[in-house]
Amino acid sequence: MRAVAAETIGKIGQVSVRTALTVALNDSYWQVRQKALQSLGKLRFRGAVAAIIPFLDDELPSLRKDAAAALGEIADPSARDVLVARARDDDPDVRKTVSWALQQIAAR
Repeated sequence: MRAVAAETIGKIGQVSVRTALTVALNDSYWQVRQKALQSLGKLRFRGAVAAIIPFLDDELPSLRKDAAAALGEIADPSARDVLVARARDDDPDVRKTVSWALQQIAAR
């Protein structure tokens, strides 16, 4: 239920919900963290970059991939170096998403 709430809040897009989504990154359920990552990326919330970056080291490949995707959607140049460092992730989907994210940052 909290995962659905995080996804729905992300669709609203109001500034006030950005804080709620950033807080949701600390939820005990990975599904909630995943939806929060996805929503923050869709909102292109630069204020969440520092909170998203640690997910690039998460044990779950799906969260690493979603973190890279969110950083690509936000396209904040401050995430470039940390993404470059993850370009050799063990998971091929994560590597592909990191590459895409770096392209998004370079394009802006």
